Amino acid sequence: MIFIESWSIYMIVWLFPVIFLIHDFEEILTVKGFMSRNKEQIVSLLSPKIGGFVQRQFDLTTVQFSVSVAFVFIFVTSSTYLVTHNNFAEGALRYFFIIVAVFFIHVLTHVGQALIFRAYTPGVITSVIIILPYTAYVLFRLFREHIIDWNFAFANIPFILLALPIILGTHSIARRLVK
Repeated sequence: MIFIESWSIYMIVWLFPVIFLIHDFEEILTVKGFMSRNKEQIVSLLSPKIGGFVQRQFDLTTVQFSVSVAFVFIFVTSSTYLVTHNNFAEGALRYFFIIVAVFFIHVLTHVGQALIFRAYTPGVITSVIIILPYTAYVLFRLFREHIIDWNFAFANIPFILLALPIILGTHSIARRLVK
């Protein structure tokens, strides 16, 4: 990571859409097969209610899942564009921070899934190798350059929690749009 220390915060921020696409390509390529092979195991390892929810969330064709990814990509790229185009103005910064924080949390879900299944789960490799280091580094740079502080971060926790169901809602939208 030494070589990126010299990169501007703008360059670091613009890596977000690229990092997102690399990660989501892994998910697109593997989620359908994983869900087909592991439907029963999902319910048996989780409670019937949670297992059923997970099955419904990811019972998508590859095309439907790709459409869902496209919707999330709109959030990622629009937040990236707005925060850089508006020189980290508070509203744009809040939007970008929330999306990055959601992806930081997203890593934990992938790692948790892999631990529960004691096996590979879709997206876990790029989550650990790419998403975790990127989100941690971009947050570190935002703090170090005094663009955000802990008050800003804590004040956005409710918005991060509100964003999670919106992101998950893209699966339902994709299911309805693509039959």
